[in-house]
Amino acid sequence: MPDPMPDPMPDRAGALAAALGRVRADVTPALAPPVRRARAWVDAGHLGLPRSVNVECLGGTLGDAVDLARALTGCEPIEVYAEGTATALVASLLMTHGVVASLVVADAPGLSSITARLIGSHAHTEIDLAAPAVRRHGPDGVRLLPVETTSGGSSDYTLHDAAIAAGTSAAAHQSIATGQPVAVPQEAP
Repeated sequence: MPDPMPDPMPDRAGALAAALGRVRADVTPALAPPVRRARAWVDAGHLGLPRSVNVECLGGTLGDAVDLARALTGCEPIEVYAEGTATALVASLLMTHGVVASLVVADAPGLSSITARLIGSHAHTEIDLAAPAVRRHGPDGVRLLPVETTSGGSSDYTLHDAAIAAGTSAAAHQSIATGQPVAVPQEAP
């Protein structure tokens, strides 16, 4: 999906609803092995409860950043406040369970860099999608852990996920236009 997406949101939701069962959405950095590993740490309690996440996407889209925030925390966006332009913006998300996300997105021709820092109640981790390892910071110090590469298998990313990313992106662009926080649509096809 392009970012920003054309208005109005009901047309996008309708297009996604019409596509259900006919297409598959598999291209997202949220499926990358380092992201899956960090999420496994969250699920196993190694980081404690997620508190905040910072995602920086150079050459990526706001949808990519939203996908990463959701994949790492397991939380859903509720409200977004954003400043910037269609090609460079900073967005603050309020997510379920009180988790907050800071998303920095810039169109950077020739650059492709996606990084994230997930802060939990007991430890935090840094993720660089270009690196073959993830750093875990905790009570036992910093550990550099290799990431297993996975192949095959089915995708965990659905059109419902794409609709959430699209709705959050549209709300962020509305926030830029109005200068106010905007609720993220909770209905999805």
